[in-house]
Amino acid sequence: MRWNVTVAISYDEGKSFRYSRSISPIRGYYSDLARLSDGTIVLLYGCDGDVDSSPRRVAVARFNLEWLTQGRDSLATGPGLSTSSYPMNYPRLPAGAVGAYVDQSIHVDRDDTYELWLRYYRSADGGLVTVTVDGDAPRVSALDLTSFRGEGYDMVLLDRRQLTAGRHSVRFTLAGSGRGGGTAVALEQLTLVKASATPDVREEITVDNGGLGFETVGTWASGRSVLGYYGFNYLTHAKGTGANLARFRPAIPGTGQYEVLTSYTADPNRASNAPYVVHHAGGTTTVAVDQRVRGVPDPRTGEWVSLGTFTFNAGLDSYVELSDNADGYVIADAVRWRRLP
Repeated sequence: MRWNVTVAISYDEGKSFRYSRSISPIRGYYSDLARLSDGTIVLLYGCDGDVDSSPRRVAVARFNLEWLTQGRDSLATGPGLSTSSYPMNYPRLPAGAVGAYVDQSIHVDRDDTYELWLRYYRSADGGLVTVTVDGDAPRVSALDLTSFRGEGYDMVLLDRRQLTAGRHSVRFTLAGSGRGGGTAVALEQLTLVKASATPDVREEITVDNGGLGFETVGTWASGRSVLGYYGFNYLTHAKGTGANLARFRPAIPGTGQYEVLTSYTADPNRASNAPYVVHHAGGTTTVAVDQRVRGVPDPRTGEWVSLGTFTFNAGLDSYVELSDNADGYVIADAVRWRRLP
């Protein structure tokens, strides 16, 4: 199910989107953008409804650049950005050479706060890379370069930090295989950005059933009959003894506190005590979820239920496991990790 129609703006030809703003927090459908001669932006979009391909109505939104960026950019003043790019000529790390690293030097002219953006290539055999800046771990210190659905480029904000004038070093180290089991690494470009306004970066990781980081033990059936699921479908299993498992393993980008949330389709035949076991830095915590009732609507993506807030280490060691040891049908749909400030 699509939720939260959002518009965003890019300053690097669509490689990254710096500022964004929600147009409609409810369910959304296909949309189209147009620009009028006076700078007004018009968005036509479908909204409302429970069927994922049929909106109940079509709406039109009118806004301008100042509204979209919340005053951080305007046609009169511009965005106030300056960038310096450092091509890395991917690939630079030999596949399978765990522990191999490459250093990229950057130079700043004066003491100030800078953003470090990395553009890289995700592939089916992508590996896990750890990152340091002058020997310290940035806010994003681990990257899984495995592709989600198809191979392609991605971009991530590694950090926003104070740098002194002079030379600095960013190190990328091959730490092991990614969630797809591969160890290939392709790094294209590191970009240093100087800006007075902070970007809008959504720091969350979602593992959907059937997607990257998801695996099952036993046979789970696919379902779409009850609406409200995340992605294309959900998996279901009758009550059992705990032998059948669904495991959601994210690539945690940086050590810190994350709220863990789960999505499922509610129905009277569901389990009242679906057991989610959260494996975090402090050990394991089991949370029973009543899947007979819906969660509180989340304006960004739908109805999610919080499993709590925990500390997670960067990398691939953390996961959430759901079993059939319950009193009704158990639904394995999606689990999300939302990083806290």
